Amino acid sequence: MGGIFIPNWLSKSKFVWEESHWSDYHCIWLKSKIPYSDMMVERELDRLQRLMENNPGATIAGHSLGAWWASNLACRHDCEIAKMVLWTPLVNHEPYPIFNVTARYHPCKQTPNPNNMGPHKVLVCYGNEDLIVPHQDHAHYGVTHFKAMVYRLNGGHLFQYNHKAALKYMKDWIETR
Repeated sequence: MGGIFIPNWLSKSKFVWEESHWSDYHCIWLKSKIPYSDMMVERELDRLQRLMENNPGATIAGHSLGAWWASNLACRHDCEIAKMVLWTPLVNHEPYPIFNVTARYHPCKQTPNPNNMGPHKVLVCYGNEDLIVPHQDHAHYGVTHFKAMVYRLNGGHLFQYNHKAALKYMKDWIETR
């Protein structure tokens, strides 16, 4: 799932997921919707959960706002995710006035689904120079909340100096069952 205002063509580019890197996989590219009400969030999470149920054993990867959606989905107790990657994750929506949702949808204030936790289930890749979602305010909360494996990106929100190495690490981590 892409980040806020990031179209699928950019998500598929070398700056985020690099579509050619995933040619061995069946991928579904989703643009993240901006959460504007609790009802809208519930409907979207229901839709994402159905998508996961129709693709058992799927890995969900979210960049920025996409990571917020993935994290909220992972907190649902009736949703099982094979693996989850949070790439430069937005976790705390409160500082961003564009979101009009209650604290109910702060992933780290929810009880996580124990089946969607642990270093074998969740990988958090954070940018050490990320000014949009600083790792100490976002990635750190996701790491501790989901007890995740961590990968440090050298750079910011969209492109990092070790981006290709991080994608290779992500792919290897996903394939380790």
